[in-house]
Parts: sequence; C-alpha cells; structure tokens
Amino acid sequence: MRGELSGSDSLYTVLSEREKPYVKLYCETLSPKQIAERMKVSISTVNSFKEKVLHKFSLESVHELIQYCAHDDFLRQYIPNPKPQTIN
Repeated sequence: MRGELSGSDSLYTVLSEREKPYVKLYCETLSPKQIAERMKVSISTVNSFKEKVLHKFSLESVHELIQYCAHDDFLRQYIPNPKPQTIN
C-alpha cells in the first residue's frame, strides 16, 4: 500500500485536528455533499481537505483512503471506547 507510515506513527497522529473529522466521514462512506452538510462548509472545502489528505499519504482515491484507515485502525483510535453502562 502506498503512503506507509514510519515507525510508531499512525494515521491518527499524522492527521491534523481539522483533517480528522473529514477523514472519519469519508470512512463512513458519505459523499462530499453529505460531508459538507454535516460540517457546515462548502463542497469545495471538503474536496480541498480530501486532496490534502490524499497527497499527504500518497493516495489516489477515497477508496484507497478508506482502505488505509481500515488498515491503520484509524476509526478505533478516533472514536474512543464507550464507557460501560451501569445498571441500577
């Protein structure tokens, strides 16, 4: 896979705080229009973040980005484990 991270780096640690939500939404297979609506930004802003992230990791498509996230376990790092519920 292109764009391999070195050493102890992970996708989560390399992405900026502003890039992480966009990558998460792409991993949820939302369209750029849906992401723009959720993030309350323009589609061109979504596409700009996508291009920056693809370039950062030498990827060519959102499909490769999603595979990369799965391989790197990005979503598990991005979304912390929920606290166990207590039953009263």
